[in-house]
Amino acid sequence: MNRQTFVIAICLFSLWWGSASAFGGELVQRVFSARDGLGNSAIHDMVTDDYGFVWLATEQGLYRVSNNVVRRVDKYETNSRLDEEFFLLVTKLNHQHLLAVTERNTYLYDIHENAFHRFGSQQLFPEFDSGSLTATAAFPNGDLLLLSAEGKLWRLSRDAAHLQLLFTLPASNDGSWNRLQLLKDGRLLLGSNRHLQLYDQQGQLIQGQLWNSSSGSYYSLYQDSRQRVWISGRDGLYRLNLDTLRTSVVPQLPFLCRMVSEDSSGNLWVVIRGGLLKYYPQEQRVVSYKEQLKQRAGIDSPNIALIDKHGLLWVAGTGNPLAILAEKPDFLLDSISNAPPYQLDTDTVWSVATDQQYLWLGSNGALFRVNLVSKVTDRFVPEGLDPSDSIYRIDAINPEQWLLSTTNGLFVFDKNSAQGHRLLMPDSSDGAIEHRSIYNVLHEGKEWWFASNNGLYHWVEGGSVVQVPLPGVATTQNRLIVFGLYRDKQQRLWVGGNKFLGYFDASGHFQQVHGRDNDVLTTTMVNQILQIDDDHFWLGTRSQGMLEFNSKTAEIHSLTQAWQVDCDGVYFVTDTKDFRVVGCPKKSFGSINRLANC
Repeated sequence: MNRQTFVIAICLFSLWWGSASAFGGELVQRVFSARDGLGNSAIHDMVTDDYGFVWLATEQGLYRVSNNVVRRVDKYETNSRLDEEFFLLVTKLNHQHLLAVTERNTYLYDIHENAFHRFGSQQLFPEFDSGSLTATAAFPNGDLLLLSAEGKLWRLSRDAAHLQLLFTLPASNDGSWNRLQLLKDGRLLLGSNRHLQLYDQQGQLIQGQLWNSSSGSYYSLYQDSRQRVWISGRDGLYRLNLDTLRTSVVPQLPFLCRMVSEDSSGNLWVVIRGGLLKYYPQEQRVVSYKEQLKQRAGIDSPNIALIDKHGLLWVAGTGNPLAILAEKPDFLLDSISNAPPYQLDTDTVWSVATDQQYLWLGSNGALFRVNLVSKVTDRFVPEGLDPSDSIYRIDAINPEQWLLSTTNGLFVFDKNSAQGHRLLMPDSSDGAIEHRSIYNVLHEGKEWWFASNNGLYHWVEGGSVVQVPLPGVATTQNRLIVFGLYRDKQQRLWVGGNKFLGYFDASGHFQQVHGRDNDVLTTTMVNQILQIDDDHFWLGTRSQGMLEFNSKTAEIHSLTQAWQVDCDGVYFVTDTKDFRVVGCPKKSFGSINRLANC
């Protein structure tokens, strides 16, 4: 399997209790409004593309939305690129193209070129005479089925090279044709607001009168992964039995239903008038999120919902235009915060460790021990640790003792006596590297390496902590900050820090390295080091993002620029079996969470 890289926006150094977080149990994760560049006009349609963006068809333009950036694409600065701005539909066609529909026209939008091409023009399908579309559906091969108000059915090839008129429906007695569902067996459900019929792809009527007009209007059709067909109606949610072609109302949902969307577990999210519900078909159970959506997102009445490939629910409606929702994931076993039952008395957690009995948390001025069974939390203050000192790391010296790396040197905590003190040296009672901030630790058997705000230190258990000189580096800086520590495949110890990178060779001599053409290493903090192969290293920096360094040629190039991600500062890089995970300072999580093995 090819290695892939995830760039995750996460702040390791500030875990603020009570903030909105998917792992913290909050449903609403993000709310977009006019302050983010999204207009207050109604959103009529939403779709995701292959790049992870969400596209919005609104009454005031076509928008592209990421998790933190909103951009209007039908307008350049103050100039409109089209003669109209009222968008009704947006659909993904392929990796490069979207289908965007306004009140009067249908456009092929090229994502790469940022260009609109109108259907029916001399340049694109001049035979197309339907103007605006009312509905679309995707064939299994990616082609699109297009329905116009006058009842014309077109097939658009996935490569946008061919458009074929399939057939024309008879004139509708109650308005335009605007309901379309392509069933898994290839048949077509077609209708208007008050009538519904079943056709084949040749335009032959199979069954008429599938909807009882006395039930009023219906708003949408949906077929789920189990091939059940759902009809969102004015007075409830209905299910259409494809064997008997009869509809039956879902008794648990006697509300005006606007639309239905299915999550990865096979459950349905139902947009109703004034609220949002989750329906469990197998259990015939309903959970309401009306109040959470209103209070947390400011959406009084949702009208459309979309579930993206990550399982996030995008909801649009009146009030704030758009919100991202996420339920507590199934693998999350527990959340530990300052609320009952744990009542953790801190607002910041810097480090986490576990043993067979407890979860240990390093905070400001204290070490916390959490019993995950009894829910009891104990607070310990090692002797000499001030309230303003922070515990950055918790490492095991042996099963009975923790080594605490702090902003005020090193401390030892004895689990049996529940007491801590400074790491004492054989020839001194004053403690080791007092008043030094320990940023990183490399533990190799009885040997320890410490990266600090005052250089590199080495400790062999039972002996003293000694400072290790870095020739050629320490003499150029008033205060040598060391952050990155890494042992590579050739057993070289790499050391990175403020404006330098180097390694100790087999003979123990320190060799500083430099970039060949662009020596960016002399201008930034190197805080993360990861070997990719014998010659290539990934370097996480404080201000230049993720770099790739070739130790043989000394070439350096920017990975964050190549990935086109906003990640100037790298907080961590982790190598797993299938992925490399990069952490960037763009979001803080709301609590410390316990996860199941997965």
